[in-house]
Amino acid sequence: MNWDNIAGQEEVKKDLTQSIINDRISHAQIFYAPEGSGGLSLAIAYAKELFLSAGNNENTASKVDHLMHSDLHFVFPTNSTDKIKSDKTESSLFLQQWRSFVKKNHYGNLNDWLSYIHIEKKQGIINVRDAETIITQMSLKSYEGGYKITIIWMAENMNTQAANKLLKIIEEPPINTIFILVTENLNEILPTILSRCQLVKINSLKKEDISSYLINNSGIENKVAEKIASLSHGNLNKALKIANDSEQNQEFEEFFVFWVRNAFIAKTNITALQGLINWTSDIYGWGREKQKSFLVFCIEIFREALLSNYQITNQPYYFQKAKIDWNRFSAYIHGANIEDILDELNKAHYHIERNINAKLVFLDSSIKITRFLHQKMN
Repeated sequence: MNWDNIAGQEEVKKDLTQSIINDRISHAQIFYAPEGSGGLSLAIAYAKELFLSAGNNENTASKVDHLMHSDLHFVFPTNSTDKIKSDKTESSLFLQQWRSFVKKNHYGNLNDWLSYIHIEKKQGIINVRDAETIITQMSLKSYEGGYKITIIWMAENMNTQAANKLLKIIEEPPINTIFILVTENLNEILPTILSRCQLVKINSLKKEDISSYLINNSGIENKVAEKIASLSHGNLNKALKIANDSEQNQEFEEFFVFWVRNAFIAKTNITALQGLINWTSDIYGWGREKQKSFLVFCIEIFREALLSNYQITNQPYYFQKAKIDWNRFSAYIHGANIEDILDELNKAHYHIERNINAKLVFLDSSIKITRFLHQKMN
């Protein structure tokens, strides 16, 4: 992973490079990066530069590129599988799959990762066994000389036991030991961990950086790349999914259209209400990360509908295959109801994140959306 492989983020790259040149390297850093902005990619590229600065050769660079450097360790959310029991789960048991996943899509999100290892219906956790392994690894002498680096991806998924276990080694690390915590949600990091780390803030990507990446890496035409970049709102992972017309996008479209249609007519049609109940049962069968991703997708569609209603944008590029009259639908999304709709979806997202029963959350939201869709414009 080189700086050149990473879309945009020139200021961050410059600052990280300068910290190495000036020998002002914090032993514990938090890369606070929104989804699709390149937090993990930057962490890996930074680790590579650190190893090279310590006098390692080109063979070392190749090892980092293959995520197999002896002094580079990864910790990430996992959970039990058919083969691995919950009391044995830790990142080291998933390393082979992790390497494959990152090489295929280093901009992937937590839901992508959990789906990749077929536990999308479970919540990813970094547990105390991961913390114990980190302490053991970082307490040993470096294999190749120089730095020992641990990258903790999606660090907000560390449970309290794991975070408390790591406090001492983060506060008083062995020599040449570096921790890089990559997070999308700073508020979920334990304050005692946060206070011991240097914050590296990574912004969402610019539209031109995303379009350039799509053109150079996915062979997409300029105009199409610009449209996708505009719709992705700084999230390269989302842009790549739109570009690839992923199955999940299509599934989300179908569920959204069914939901909105039935929510609209449920006010006067008891059959539609039963349809919503059945719909919530189907959603209930998804994993929590997928449920949260769907809510984010819905928020984006409602926002686009509002802009379309006010003739600011056209039908979203990634919503072209949906069997819906876009102009007719967007006419019902306006200034009098958009705030209520988005507030309700954000609340649903929060409740799902807090492990509240998804069937109840989605049914409650559906009933409220029914009312909001019939609000008249002032």
